[in-house]
Amino acid sequence: MEYKNIIERFNQYYREAKAANHNLDVFYRGQASDWALKSSLQRKIEEEKEKENEGKKIHDNEMFLKNAIWNENHSVFENIAHMQHYGKPTRLLDFTTSKDVALYFACASEKHMDEDGVVYCCSYFGRHCDICDVKLMMEIAKLEKAMKVDEFVNSFLGKYHEYTSMEWEKLALRILSWTDHGFMIAPTKEEMESLKKWNLRMYSQKGVFFVQSNKILGKDTRAMSRNIPLVTITNELADIPSTISKSRFIDKIVIPHQNKEEILSILNDKGINRESLKL
Repeated sequence: MEYKNIIERFNQYYREAKAANHNLDVFYRGQASDWALKSSLQRKIEEEKEKENEGKKIHDNEMFLKNAIWNENHSVFENIAHMQHYGKPTRLLDFTTSKDVALYFACASEKHMDEDGVVYCCSYFGRHCDICDVKLMMEIAKLEKAMKVDEFVNSFLGKYHEYTSMEWEKLALRILSWTDHGFMIAPTKEEMESLKKWNLRMYSQKGVFFVQSNKILGKDTRAMSRNIPLVTITNELADIPSTISKSRFIDKIVIPHQNKEEILSILNDKGINRESLKL
């Protein structure tokens, strides 16, 4: 049975990923095989370029705080989830901690039933995003041109005085830890429980978000602290597949189109379907 073979591929990946680094978590994303691994923001930018609107610069600076409904009663993760699914294009890409949920999304598109599906697997350190991360992402998204990291940190601290007590170097290294290879936003246990009440869709899908980063220049991990002034953050989005594989363990599992109906039937028997995932 193809389903069992695919699940064994997942399990093999999990074992190898954990053997490579047991501290990392494993995440999955299911989609049609002909879709590129891109955020909605990157797709929007490319659409505008195709329309010859290259002079029109698209930013996601309002992705979190500007022109967005930020509910103070909800956690950072809950607010991010709402804006990803009900707002404007963002630099976020949906992943899940459930291989069955990812498998469902690889098989369920009616428009692509005659095409193969694919599940991306990657091992990553799931970070619990705080409001400082949100503001850093927002300011990086607003960059009109490339900027040295030390200049960016000074500008950030000049704007957000509540973070002036943070050690300058730690803030710079915090930025560099994900600007070049992005990071995975995962909910805390408390946030996951809260999703039952505020975002049942996200809870049911066991969702997390990969943040598409900006390209950086001059990075030298052998002497990062010493070379911070030499590193530049560009205003261009980094390519997601090469970004993830640069420093993380990634695999791509193809789901043959002729097996999709069988897989969907098995998943339905397990309670994973359009209704249960709140689609």
